[in-house]
Amino acid sequence: MFRLALRVLVVLASLVALTLFITSARRYVPRGHTVDPVEASILESAARLVRHEPMYVEPLRNQPSLMPGFGLCIAGIAGDLPPELWQVRALGLGATVLVAILVALIVQLECGSWMLAFAGGSLALLGQGFLASPPGIARPESLMLALALLAIMTIRHVPGAIGALLGAIPLAAAVFVAPQAL
Repeated sequence: MFRLALRVLVVLASLVALTLFITSARRYVPRGHTVDPVEASILESAARLVRHEPMYVEPLRNQPSLMPGFGLCIAGIAGDLPPELWQVRALGLGATVLVAILVALIVQLECGSWMLAFAGGSLALLGQGFLASPPGIARPESLMLALALLAIMTIRHVPGAIGALLGAIPLAAAVFVAPQAL
């Protein structure tokens, strides 16, 4: 009986975390203006890359300096058109969801329990909101974490030197997005 109560508690906590994430994301994604200086810096970096200007420049006043990986992804999504805020937020939200999927997959592969995998993914969504920013506000940390988790998962599940070489690719990309990946 106690075990069943714990399972119900874990599922309910996971559903609450998932609901909080979706509610917060719905509140921020549709907004048409930047609410964070990092978003403005990402947009400016992506716009520079679309115009084929230098990747690294001195940051503007009141804007943080960023690695160019996130802006490069946005420039790839935008193509020849100027990047828009919804593209930045969609990539950030997609990366956050990818983090949750990777966490759930890692937990399922290690534990063999889909319930714990659902709980791990849901708590990763909730934790991402506490660590980086509210869901729906673009931050490079979510993409960096997704790439770093992909690298770790590759190194863990692909044997030998091939796994190390394949894992080095997303890890290098993660460092190109945010240096905290090291």
